[in-house]
Amino acid sequence: MLLAAFFVENSVLAFCFLILAAIGIYSAFGPFWSLPTKFLSEESAAVGTGLVNSVGNLGFVGPWLFGYLETFFGFYDAFTFLAFSLLASAFIIFFLPVAKQKEIRAH
Repeated sequence: MLLAAFFVENSVLAFCFLILAAIGIYSAFGPFWSLPTKFLSEESAAVGTGLVNSVGNLGFVGPWLFGYLETFFGFYDAFTFLAFSLLASAFIIFFLPVAKQKEIRAH
């Protein structure tokens, strides 16, 4: 997604990078939905999945935030913020199992 922001003047190349970003984002849905059942107990997994789904239904926040950032900072900066948000999400997910393993060892 960050490459799409860099090539915003070349719409074909930017669109190709957006397609690659969409492939990466949508390919994570399957593993993402397995996380609550992996890290939560059987009783709380349903609550965790429901909470994730409820927060995910606040779909107006992303487009609103992008429009706000684009208005005040420009298109490139708004797109860069989205790219770094995806990077931060990947970073959190990557280190989640390590944190959970340390918690299990402490008990």
